[in-house]
Amino acid sequence: MVSRMCLLGIFLLSVVGRLAQGRFGEVVDDEVVDELFRDVGQAYVRTFEIINDTVKFSVVMEDTIGEYEYWIVDFQPYLDYGDMAVDSDTGNIIPANTGSCSNVIDQASFEHGVFGPGYYFSDDGNFQERNLTHSEILASDPTNNLKRLYTYYQRGEEYNDTDIRGELHTRRNYIMTFNGIFEFFFNCTDSDSFSIWNYEDTDETIEFRTTIYFTNVRPRDETNGTKGIHWVSSSTELIYRLSRIAMVNFILSSTALVKPVLDYVIIEPYFVDGLPVAGKAHIEIHFRTTIESPDNELLAYINDTLRYVSHDNVTKLEDVLNASYGPTPVQCVEVNPNQCEQRWFFMILLDVSDHVAVDGLPIDATGVFSFQFQQNACEEKLSDPPNDCNETRIDPYMISMEITIQTVVEVLDAELDEPRIELLSLQGEDGVDLRGGANAGRRGVSHLETVRMRVQYQPEFLRPDYDLELMLFMICKENNTLNEAGCLDEETKNRYVAYYHDDFVYSYDSDPTNDTNPLTTYNITSVEKEWNPEGNATHQQMLNSHAYDQTEHTYDMEFTNTALSQDRMEYTITTVYKLIDRTGGRRKRSDDTDMILHSVHHRDRRDIYEAVVLPRGHTVQLDTLGCPTKSLYQDRRCVCSREDAFYDVQTFSCVADEDVVTDASIEKDTSASTTIGGCHMLLAIISAVILLI
Repeated sequence: MVSRMCLLGIFLLSVVGRLAQGRFGEVVDDEVVDELFRDVGQAYVRTFEIINDTVKFSVVMEDTIGEYEYWIVDFQPYLDYGDMAVDSDTGNIIPANTGSCSNVIDQASFEHGVFGPGYYFSDDGNFQERNLTHSEILASDPTNNLKRLYTYYQRGEEYNDTDIRGELHTRRNYIMTFNGIFEFFFNCTDSDSFSIWNYEDTDETIEFRTTIYFTNVRPRDETNGTKGIHWVSSSTELIYRLSRIAMVNFILSSTALVKPVLDYVIIEPYFVDGLPVAGKAHIEIHFRTTIESPDNELLAYINDTLRYVSHDNVTKLEDVLNASYGPTPVQCVEVNPNQCEQRWFFMILLDVSDHVAVDGLPIDATGVFSFQFQQNACEEKLSDPPNDCNETRIDPYMISMEITIQTVVEVLDAELDEPRIELLSLQGEDGVDLRGGANAGRRGVSHLETVRMRVQYQPEFLRPDYDLELMLFMICKENNTLNEAGCLDEETKNRYVAYYHDDFVYSYDSDPTNDTNPLTTYNITSVEKEWNPEGNATHQQMLNSHAYDQTEHTYDMEFTNTALSQDRMEYTITTVYKLIDRTGGRRKRSDDTDMILHSVHHRDRRDIYEAVVLPRGHTVQLDTLGCPTKSLYQDRRCVCSREDAFYDVQTFSCVADEDVVTDASIEKDTSASTTIGGCHMLLAIISAVILLI
């Protein structure tokens, strides 16, 4: 992840006895401090990502050869409470006036005893190469830990650089790198020993932000530090974002006598001392049970019988924080004659810290929760609590549910923040989870089986202002998930369109490494001949329904799977979305103007509110079943071989006429119904692989 930015904070210039300021939106005259910073280089974040639980963070400062200058990289403003890293009266360098994770390591006098005055601002002395482990850093100075973040300091080779005015400068890159666990980075503090990270509270997301400041300091007189110290500073924001969703795959009972129904599952951050803990997940489970109750029967939870078994043996049940049960059974509500319904909730703490994180990639932790209940009979089951209850059977009942916790960890600078589409669920007609196909132990999908798909977008803070709108839904043969265009790049004979919006457009960069490469763009002319909005399912594939749920912030789609071949084959589902602005106009950010001193390095600044127009990609594997035995594939239909047989959409097989059937069993027309409104911003593409078994 590369972000080459002329970092865009507040630019300040300082001289002894006075302070001149230049903020965004104000024209800074070229004669300020005699154009001391006319040839200043750039400083920027080069890498910020997570790979295999390791944070890779690097910054680059451009040293201008021949200039006396000193780069300071810190997580607090350079002018903080009047204490600066370079003393404005003497030119001495003072590490104590910077945070624990700055690059200012050694205290140094402007008057160097061997190399003379200004040595630490010269090309030879203003940056020293180092290669240390964190253990070596901590051991070398256990009290102050030196400056603890960067372990690798590298001086690059000289190169020529032409600025926007056509002036040629010789520069050298100084590169500082951190490779380590995020907790080490997270423990960085400012010079007052306060954390550099600020927490922002959202319902589903743990999000921390910090600001990194790049300051170029130059003496007015390279031989005398008392004649004035000048500086220019810029900044950018860094984000650590952890988002989690909980997906319930199934809920079942050990006996048909007890019917369980899931109400909802909520996953939230777990807080300690007011701060969320990244390796913990707070799960709240709500469900109902119904039992036949002709003699006032009801259920009582058996204490300490909650169990959790993770599929990966990594996620662990740490604690039960709260629950609805107590010393007496939960109140019964009579929903039907002689039927008792009871509601249950459990608040659970899971330890999910041992999963390996890769920046931006979902991590699925799936496990089964089980609860045991004892049947009781009560004198008064409808009272709260029920009265005079006694056990009526020996063997307990068990309710179990499989829940997948999907975690996505992102680290990025704010200029690269952008929306991302997440697949929440892909379910067959019986509600069984289909995500991952046979590789995840899932069953396949039959011809004409109803499939439900649900997505949402991140980051969460956009949702109060933006809805999601479907622009395209199509399915094709082969695995096209590695292709940015998905099914749009497949031959028309190998795909079908189930829906498109009149404003459909999708663009992507097929070669991001080539700055001159034009975008590849698809629009309605690319697909309109393949789908008739007035058609029906007899002649073409249709979506049964699709709509955005503003309460749950999810987009729900339902379609009837249609075979494209007789035999098994990998398929791809491609969907395109964009965000709709509910506020009537994009929210404006403050300090939009990008202007560095003298406009030497002008670069356009962008934020997430501009990034919502960019395309997104997402894939999920799904196995589907082609035409069943005793049938042949003809024109997207499974035609039974026997003349007296038909394709039954309840059993998904060929059934003879003499078999008992209902009207609902016969393949028939369905029409799509949908309501879609206006539009604005994001294009997103989701591709789902389908393997016909």
